[in-house]
Amino acid sequence: MVEASLRSGALSTARHARDLCRPVMAVPGPVTSDASAGCHEIIREWAAVCVSSAAQVLEQVATAGDYLPERGHGPVLPHDALDRVTARVLDAVPARAGDGPAAIAVSAGVDLDTAVRCLGALAAGGFVDRCDTGWRLRPRRSG
Repeated sequence: MVEASLRSGALSTARHARDLCRPVMAVPGPVTSDASAGCHEIIREWAAVCVSSAAQVLEQVATAGDYLPERGHGPVLPHDALDRVTARVLDAVPARAGDGPAAIAVSAGVDLDTAVRCLGALAAGGFVDRCDTGWRLRPRRSG
């Protein structure tokens, strides 16, 4: 149902869909608009799904597993591409004073060789720097 008032024919159609156990979706307009009151009513009272894209409609009507939309969950950051072990090593690296690879390995729960390998990859990727006391996070540059 797209931007429908309380006395809209679309509301009657949505009621029939609900009674037939079909997915009921709404694309409401502004909450202050009488032309949107029907959509807001079915979202609130019937638990209709508010949709805002064709992908969301497909997600509701597709057979389970046939359509798995890609969902954006915010910006993709460089560390999002790290594998699980390397990300754990990165989490174990201190931000200010450095730590040696053995301490980082213990903190990350990995063996020393894995920690050294990951630290090298993290340094190449610009995540960490060597310092007098071992390894530390590279300061983030603003802007």
